[in-house]
Amino acid sequence: MHRKSPLSAWKCSLCEEPTYFIALTALRDDIGMNVIGVPVDQDGMIVDELEKLMAEHLRTSPVATDRKPFSGMLFCIPTFNNPTGSVLSAERCKQLIKLLRKYNVLAFCDDVYNLLSYMGDKASVIVPPRLFSFDKKTDPDYKGNVISNGTFSKLLGPGLRLGWMELPERVRKILPTTGYMRSGGCFNHYTSCLVTKAIEMGLVKEHLAYARQVYHSQLNSLCHALDKYIPCPFTYTKPQGGYFVWVILPSEVDCDKLYDLCFNKYGVDFNKGSGFSSKGQFKNCMRLTFAFHDAPTIEYCVKQIALAIKEILSK
Repeated sequence: MHRKSPLSAWKCSLCEEPTYFIALTALRDDIGMNVIGVPVDQDGMIVDELEKLMAEHLRTSPVATDRKPFSGMLFCIPTFNNPTGSVLSAERCKQLIKLLRKYNVLAFCDDVYNLLSYMGDKASVIVPPRLFSFDKKTDPDYKGNVISNGTFSKLLGPGLRLGWMELPERVRKILPTTGYMRSGGCFNHYTSCLVTKAIEMGLVKEHLAYARQVYHSQLNSLCHALDKYIPCPFTYTKPQGGYFVWVILPSEVDCDKLYDLCFNKYGVDFNKGSGFSSKGQFKNCMRLTFAFHDAPTIEYCVKQIALAIKEILSK
């Protein structure tokens, strides 16, 4: 809904490179936007590179109006990124807010993994601040340039199809007048009431603590299996939250071909890196998830992937 809402007339969207493959498909193929990839490193999006792209591409963007108040849009996953697991540093968050204001760009933050943090201990979990919190109303140049999008799908269960938004006032005034909102008046009334009651009863907090414990254990199992079985030099950064591990294999390992071999012969699959790129890059990368399977299944799957890699490298 956000990506189709009339907040910017610009037919382009800036995104991290790599970025969430379904968001990439929705922006590029479904909505018809030109996706401009922004390089990332272990600390998330490289904001200096983003500024270069803004300066280059926003020169010809449509003039903002009351109805379409932004000159451009940025889709990003700043915390526990999908697929890399990175967290945009506080310094980069501050730098990014300055850029959004300077170029009048709206950042749509997919903040769906923030609460799934494995930092700290059970009694005091450390949750990184969202980009939304850096867009401070007390700043003299504040206008409201960040949308924070959350979901209970990652916290309670995908079948709920329920989330929430935190919006600057100038965006909040526009969205209720769009057809998407006016058609139904709201979304998912019944489930909203159920989850509200679960929050009031403390059940969501209790379940979230349990989910963190399980996911953290499964993350450790995945990383242990990778270190034990992958038969070639490779790299990954163990995430401190979220669902995913981004694995970088040697350049001679084509993960498009590796995927076909894994799926057809070894009975396992993964998300290949090229699907997360607007340019078809990251062919030697794969995204693995630890959120669904238990430790024995995770170990088995990594073993099968390792066998497939051996077969690829032996040719």
